[in-house]
Amino acid sequence: MTLHVRVTLAVLWVFILFKQKWIEKMMKELIKKIVNENPGINGVKLATSVLESFYKEKRDWTQDDYFKNLEELISQKEIVEIEYVLPELENMVKSIYFPKGTDVRLVKIS
Repeated sequence: MTLHVRVTLAVLWVFILFKQKWIEKMMKELIKKIVNENPGINGVKLATSVLESFYKEKRDWTQDDYFKNLEELISQKEIVEIEYVLPELENMVKSIYFPKGTDVRLVKIS
């Protein structure tokens, strides 16, 4: 492999990594924007909104990218996730999302 080919491959590899990081950043910003504009948005609505936006803009993404970025935002405390299970759907965990800094309280009903 010639030096020219090696340099070209290295430049291409850096470009691909840069593009991937850029897409990741754009997706995180979009997730935060949607959650901030729609406090209490449910998980399905959030995913649909983010992924529809990426389709419209013809950006490269996968569902795995979406969930990875969502989990990172939650772990970095950039958004708040509440998981719950409804009695009639005992084997299905549902989620709702709130903006960073949201104060969550559980109210016990007797």
